[in-house]
Amino acid sequence: MKRIIALTILITMILSVVPCCAKSPSDKQIIKSYCTQHYPNMKIKYFTKWSDKVMYHRAGKGVVYVEIEKSISSGKKDPCNGRYWGYVKGQHYYKNWYNKKVKKGKTVTSYYIYNPYTNWEDDIVAVIDNKKIR
Repeated sequence: MKRIIALTILITMILSVVPCCAKSPSDKQIIKSYCTQHYPNMKIKYFTKWSDKVMYHRAGKGVVYVEIEKSISSGKKDPCNGRYWGYVKGQHYYKNWYNKKVKKGKTVTSYYIYNPYTNWEDDIVAVIDNKKIR
């Protein structure tokens, strides 16, 4: 009987000290953290459809633009750079690289953070997908 009580107390103490089910931050939490650290006091605006009017005139507006792009994984590595990739829906000619291996056919949402200080269309400062940043 004493052993059962001692064992119960021991298990209770261990469970209260060891964190259970620690969650990794979501992609949007990573975006918010990155933007807060690198671009304090700027708003974050998400978009899915490209707008020349906005993207070519974004410098100095106090806004960090984040493009959301969904793609379908090929499940393959590119032989040239060793990264896993997929195709953007409806655009089979465009490759999207991933931060880690993704099973074939899985939909992946990638977030592209654009430099808020320039108007260059390819000035992407960070890419976030699969709960990782590059």
